[in-house]
Amino acid sequence: MTDRYLDAKALAFEALTLSVDAREAFLAHRCGDDTALREEARWLIHAAETLTSEHLLTGWQPTIPDDTTPTLTAGEQISAASPGRYRVIRQIGEGGMGVVYLAQREEGDAHQQVALKFLGAATLGSAQHARRFAAEHRILATLRHPNIAHLLEGGTTADGRPFIAMEYVDGLRIDQWCALHAPSLPQRLALFLKVCAAVEHAHQHLVIHRDLKPANILVNADGEPKLLDFGIARLLDDTVQGEATRTQVLTPAYASPEQVEGAPLTTAADVWALGVVLYELLAGQRPHQALDGHRLGEAILSGAIEPPSRRARRVAQDTQADAADTTNPRPRLPPVRIPADVDAIVLKALRRDPQARYASVAAMAEDIRRFLQHRPVLARRGHALYRLGRLVRRQRWVIAAGVGVIAVAAGFAVQRERQ
Repeated sequence: MTDRYLDAKALAFEALTLSVDAREAFLAHRCGDDTALREEARWLIHAAETLTSEHLLTGWQPTIPDDTTPTLTAGEQISAASPGRYRVIRQIGEGGMGVVYLAQREEGDAHQQVALKFLGAATLGSAQHARRFAAEHRILATLRHPNIAHLLEGGTTADGRPFIAMEYVDGLRIDQWCALHAPSLPQRLALFLKVCAAVEHAHQHLVIHRDLKPANILVNADGEPKLLDFGIARLLDDTVQGEATRTQVLTPAYASPEQVEGAPLTTAADVWALGVVLYELLAGQRPHQALDGHRLGEAILSGAIEPPSRRARRVAQDTQADAADTTNPRPRLPPVRIPADVDAIVLKALRRDPQARYASVAAMAEDIRRFLQHRPVLARRGHALYRLGRLVRRQRWVIAAGVGVIAVAAGFAVQRERQ
């Protein structure tokens, strides 16, 4: 990829968050006299808005027959219009739009377990949900990353019902996995960095997830996280903004202030959601754990968030009290000791103003890596004494060796003088 293409893609992604009338002025301002860059950005914007699932999948029909059975039973055979068939094993999930089954894909002698997704019973016959389902297939077809559950096939069954076959991830929610394995702070941050890499990959392909939460991040037996459920992810523009906001209220605990307000969304919304997930993985609770409904929305919009280190200390005390109560044990995600640098990283991701957060998921991940490498984190903007302290921590063995050499030399000099 050329630098011009990468620059044009970044401009196109930013322009898609604006109204149609404002885009041309934005491109004129940002591109200046670079006509080629402006035309490249225009082409990408046009491609993003006009590409539909039919370009990627011949015969996709986002409509639901009137006689479609809303649910499937174990052992039922699903014959796809294309070669191959699926045998349903059991239902493994259901959301506001779709229902997911564990199935076995059978094609000749080849057998493979897959996650088979259909529109749910409540959405059968809805053209809006059918279009969104087709958009999910289109988005998954563009994403290939080791930490994203990848698309295997999409099409229609023999009776005309659209389906999506995805990689089946046999694992635990990321918060449940941490509760079971109790990883250290560096281990939790290393796991979270892989999630950031998956989200950044989606952003590079002009996709905002918009529903990041522990339930959509599974960790498999190898300790690898997998990002799931792009059902409400899409390229945002003014024509789908209202629909996106209505869908997002299904998981308000991870919604950003701009999502609560119904404002246009950018990648900053995913940065916020990642901040909530990281807060929960470290402190054992979300920032506004005890709130719901209208009170939760007010708390999110207030911008007041308790540092995760302070919350972790209170959660640790509650955990000890629960451990002493043998009559009503409650499993908890164990908190860890959180230093000031990590506090600063989490709180920067959770700033009320989207412009004040990290400019990208990549920038947030880089600050986490800086902490793990004992370098100053950008979220703190520390003074000289802070930077000196991080330098001492990073080079502690070199400094210790130097101090030892100086001590030996000084002792030798004193001994020689005495003699």
